[in-house]
Amino acid sequence: GETGSGKELLARLVHQWSPRRERMLVPINCAAIPNELMEAELFGYARGAFTGAAHEYAGQLAAAAGGTVFLDEIDDTPPALQVKLLRVLEDRVVSRLGENSWRQVDFRIIAATNRDLRALVEAGAFGADLYERLAIVTIALPPLRERLDDLPELAQRFVERFYAEEPEAGPRVRGVRADALRALAAYPWPGNVRELRNVVWETLVYKRAGDEIIPSDLPRRVLRPGAAPPQASLIDRGAVARKLAARALNLKDEIAALQRAALAEALALTGGNAAEAARLLGAVGRGRAKDPGGTVRAMLRRLSH
Repeated sequence: GETGSGKELLARLVHQWSPRRERMLVPINCAAIPNELMEAELFGYARGAFTGAAHEYAGQLAAAAGGTVFLDEIDDTPPALQVKLLRVLEDRVVSRLGENSWRQVDFRIIAATNRDLRALVEAGAFGADLYERLAIVTIALPPLRERLDDLPELAQRFVERFYAEEPEAGPRVRGVRADALRALAAYPWPGNVRELRNVVWETLVYKRAGDEIIPSDLPRRVLRPGAAPPQASLIDRGAVARKLAARALNLKDEIAALQRAALAEALALTGGNAAEAARLLGAVGRGRAKDPGGTVRAMLRRLSH
């Protein structure tokens, strides 16, 4: 599955639902360990096995005795280590660096990758024997953009989880409004479920009012992916200066153009919701709170002429 699609979460669920749940699940990110240290980190080492090995180290595989090992980014393991892992899978034994003996081990291995392992095998970049030994049961996790029906429930769960971890945070938000969910569904989610969690939590951190997440609460990058960074001002001072020099500036027209630009931006940020656009523009005062969208609609009618 792609990065952020939930591979480690699935591994944890498999572990929790298995008879091994009383023992440890040991997650190991193979991409985060330098190749020259990976064997020692996984298999352990004897005292004096190399310079600096003042004490013996059992290794992360031994720490998972009776439990589960989750090898994330398995495609980043060097060929020599793949051979040792194959021996572990075949014979259920490990050998520490600096030792000539083999020790019996008992753990389940779950491996994950964000690449096509079969294609890597065909290209000679991953061991065929290890692949065949690992691929007894294969689960393909689809990216979030291919399972948007899950998005509302995931977003709600992330809202609830945020307040479970940050009970003092406020204001308390009960969920995500339908128009905000539509805005989230329109985003491609390259970072998948992990990115959705981060977006929901970022939104809650910055939210200051209201009991639902609305489109204008969402980060700009989600509402308008690929958009250029916002300018400091909607006014092009150079263009104004040139028009003044040419005595061609009509203040009324310039104000109307600025209003159109601000209104278009507000509507884009709120998914076309006139009421929320009015609030963004500061066009709603206490006396007009009963009809916030009417202000924007009146502006639209006026500026269209």
